[in-house]
Amino acid sequence: MTAYGEFSGGKLIFYFSGELDESNIRVAAAELDGKIAENPTAVILDFSELSFIDSTGIGMLLARYGRLKKAGIPLYARGLKGQTEKVFRMSGLLGIINVLR
Repeated sequence: MTAYGEFSGGKLIFYFSGELDESNIRVAAAELDGKIAENPTAVILDFSELSFIDSTGIGMLLARYGRLKKAGIPLYARGLKGQTEKVFRMSGLLGIINVLR
């Protein structure tokens, strides 16, 4: 799993690749939190290279969603496909996180 972020015009674009699961959730969460601490105007999570996400990944995303919402920072997802899109749909994340197509 690889997780890293970059800024573009004040927006944080954060990329996930490989598998996001219990074995690497702490690393991904720490990387994402470090970038969020730089006060982006919006956060875009890019899942185009993510092949798998489990419930720990969903939980981590929900926690960040809550923090960002409280801070007034919009959160978006893009690049959902296959298993990741199915898990987002089944978990209800598609109802709360805006998806960019």
